[in-house]
Amino acid sequence: MKVTTDQIGRLYTFTREHYVEHYDLQTELVDHLANGIEKRWENNPTLSFDDALKAEFEEFGIFGFSDIIDKHATSMSKRYLKIIFHFMCEYIKLPKIIATLAAILGVFYIIRYVSASTWIIGFLFIMTFCYFAFTAYYNNVHYKKKQKKTGKRWKLEEMIYKAGYGGFCLIHLYNILHLSNILKTESIVVQLLLSIVLVFIAVFTYISVNVLPQKAEELLRKTYPEYELSA
Repeated sequence: MKVTTDQIGRLYTFTREHYVEHYDLQTELVDHLANGIEKRWENNPTLSFDDALKAEFEEFGIFGFSDIIDKHATSMSKRYLKIIFHFMCEYIKLPKIIATLAAILGVFYIIRYVSASTWIIGFLFIMTFCYFAFTAYYNNVHYKKKQKKTGKRWKLEEMIYKAGYGGFCLIHLYNILHLSNILKTESIVVQLLLSIVLVFIAVFTYISVNVLPQKAEELLRKTYPEYELSA
């Protein structure tokens, strides 16, 4: 016996009812459950679909899909960071490394030599914050419209459009609040390290907020073979 199309639909509903929100993980679990049910039918053809599903679900233990959900989130987080660092590597290679070094030297010059640099750096951070905040907000709105249209949530897609929305805010807010204390140092080494850190934070944020959303379709098709069919 084979699981029917209607029963596949019931399996999707079953996973949603058990707090599996993302379509990619739902698909994996539906495939796993369907295979398990069919194997049970091979041994017991008279077993009902509901009883077979119940027995298969019990194999996941008392916490149900919770462990699978956590592992999936961890896996997607690692994939997301791997993608970001792949793009970051471009900024330490020619020709982009020239712009990176110029930015580091520019920030270092402002920190070390420009009078009232605390206010200048603070102003630059506020402007940067506003730019990224607007871009991230736009990405978030775009994602919600797209998700509403398709009715499907993909974990990596959600991370691409929404992950930078909160993370970069905390990073930049922390820098704005603590920059004045750091800038009191006269150490060239500390100031240079600070310049490098600030530039790479900006690059990281730029990639997560600007680059990845623009390349979302390409990245998602590589990750999910079924994405194009369901989009």
